Amino acid sequence: MSPKSIQNAFFASMTDPQAFRLMFDQQPNVFFFVKDRESRLIAASEPTWTRLGLEGEADAIGRLDEDFFPEQTAKAYRADDALVFRTGKPLINRLEVWYDEQRNLSWFLCTKLPVYDRRGKVIGVMGITRRDEERLRHHDVREVTAAVQYARQHIDRAVTTAELAKAAG
Repeated sequence: MSPKSIQNAFFASMTDPQAFRLMFDQQPNVFFFVKDRESRLIAASEPTWTRLGLEGEADAIGRLDEDFFPEQTAKAYRADDALVFRTGKPLINRLEVWYDEQRNLSWFLCTKLPVYDRRGKVIGVMGITRRDEERLRHHDVREVTAAVQYARQHIDRAVTTAELAKAAG
């Protein structure tokens, strides 16, 4: 039996094909989500729906980024989703804003992968959002704070890298 056959047989015998996503409920500071082609939430780990201020996953299903985030932030998320839908290629460790523990927008890394149907068509996107702790340790706190403060003050529009660099000195 080939390795792929062994793997396929194992996954086909699982009682819950979504069992793997339960692993994300146990990962501190990792926020897992799945969206369909309309960018509606289809699944969210407990840390995700909790951070969004919801009582349970059912409260997240069918909701859009616009239901939780400022307009410009939601537009940026949807643009990333559209890129994955259009190209079928993942976005890896994209720096973006997301809610921190105090529900303030702060810098996180997001990875989005396409979700395919049985015919090979992209039907959605799945991803994780997490803090980039390693990168934060290597930057002067004052520089990061200045850049984040500038971005928060200008959350109503897209901020360029040059603007952030200037704000950070």
